[in-house]
Amino acid sequence: MNKPFFYFLTLFAYLNTQAQFIDSETQSRLKQHINTLASNKLEGRETGTIGEKLAATYITKTFTELGLKADGDSGYYQAFPFFNNYKPANSRFSVGQKTFNINDDFYAYPSKLDAQVVGRITDVGYGLNAPALNYNSFDGLTNLKGTLFLIQIGHPENGNPHSRFESMSDIQSKLDTAMAYGAIGVIFICGNESFKKQKPDYAKRIGKETIPAIIINKDCARYIKNNLFEKATITTSIKKEMGIGYNLIGSINNNKPYTVVLTAHYDHLGYGDEGSLHTGKKAIHNGADDNASGVAAILELARLLQKSSFKNYNYTFIAFSGEEKGLLGSNYYVKQPGTPLASFNYNINLDMVGRLSTTNPVLQINGVGTAMEWPAEIEKLTDLKISTTASGIGPSDQTSFYLANVPAIHFFSGTHTDYHKPSDDADKINYQGTISIMQMLGQLIGNLDAKPKITYTKTNDSTQTGRSRFKVTLGVIPDYAFEGEGMRIDGITPSKPAANAGLLKGDIVLQIGETTVSDMNSYMKALGQFSKGDITNVTIKRGQETMVKSITF
Repeated sequence: MNKPFFYFLTLFAYLNTQAQFIDSETQSRLKQHINTLASNKLEGRETGTIGEKLAATYITKTFTELGLKADGDSGYYQAFPFFNNYKPANSRFSVGQKTFNINDDFYAYPSKLDAQVVGRITDVGYGLNAPALNYNSFDGLTNLKGTLFLIQIGHPENGNPHSRFESMSDIQSKLDTAMAYGAIGVIFICGNESFKKQKPDYAKRIGKETIPAIIINKDCARYIKNNLFEKATITTSIKKEMGIGYNLIGSINNNKPYTVVLTAHYDHLGYGDEGSLHTGKKAIHNGADDNASGVAAILELARLLQKSSFKNYNYTFIAFSGEEKGLLGSNYYVKQPGTPLASFNYNINLDMVGRLSTTNPVLQINGVGTAMEWPAEIEKLTDLKISTTASGIGPSDQTSFYLANVPAIHFFSGTHTDYHKPSDDADKINYQGTISIMQMLGQLIGNLDAKPKITYTKTNDSTQTGRSRFKVTLGVIPDYAFEGEGMRIDGITPSKPAANAGLLKGDIVLQIGETTVSDMNSYMKALGQFSKGDITNVTIKRGQETMVKSITF
């Protein structure tokens, strides 16, 4: 071979390698990170568990090895509280001299955490008042106020899933109706064969406390009906348990006025939280793609950016917890940021970047409407085919930054059949695909490094994420971390019903039409009752003031 030509090729190869953002260590390090985070030892990394803490230890150890500055409240850690569970402590139920056994004869429903009521029992059938259906369980009944209502679970058309009674027959609706008729407590009757299935899910929060309620089986109900004139006593003692989750925050300080924040959530579903799509036996959900892949990528990006020439911005790296429970960690962070939000240039969130298709590799980038510069900059990225969406709202942590007026995009390699199942394991990760995504991300960061701070823009957002189908939308983003009564608004979509009616971010929705909104479930139930063009009233709380707004869907 001609020596001058050989030296030219060698120099060209060297310069080309230098131009690449990724180095020879990247793939092996990605594998190490993902294999560790998605191992059975971490038991699915559910927020508040030992598995989450083990994952946090690994991530912060890596932060330390990389020399990142600790930017949490305590070292790299930022603790945040979250609702974890309700636990029935010492609930009791008796009729006359007869005392019943919890779990065998009755369950205490978490509608009133600590209370004791004593009174006579009134049998009110299904406990329904449905004027539109010409049905009222309370017709002909007197002296209801101050009594305990005995209510049959279900409705007169049990077995018909399309019954118009269905929407008003859930336990919370019946409790609201019972309260309106003056009940001081409710005893729900359940058939023996389905009694165990009616055990309350104490892991689900209640939006508001109402009156004490229990669920009894038919044997218990038979005794009660034979002793209606005896006084009954319901004592509920249900303890609310809060948990602690941890965001992990490290940074590269280049002593610049603005910061780029790179994020990924490290929590997953443990043994199968309510988000699981698994239908078999209880099993560890390792979440290799969701989202050990994203965490591994930001750990490697931290290492690569340390040695890169991109020095015109500071870089903050955050591994969030609580994402699977409703963006809890990122929601908390943007309300208590270690760095002023105004100093953030932009956020890039990596969630599920480990399963790029090998047959039709398409990188999804969501949120490109959140800054006027995104479309032109993303168009320069040519290594992979790219599909984009404009909205700043989506089911991952970039949403929290967008709602805090920070330009934010989400890199996503696509969904797959192992999503939210125990089969999302490390051996299915497409490491070369993840490296391709990281190479493009490095190119994007490098291009923006030489440019001024980008400009935040609002997008035409939709609250529909594909999980629910409503005929109408209010046009708001709920605050999923809100623990109080009602549904607090975390964002307003321009030109949608809420914006047109004058609702504001921070308002708490208490009632829509005739439906009391106590939590997200009742909020969604309320929306389901309306069609496009309907006009109704919405009761909100703004600060200390309660007000009513007319709204047109």
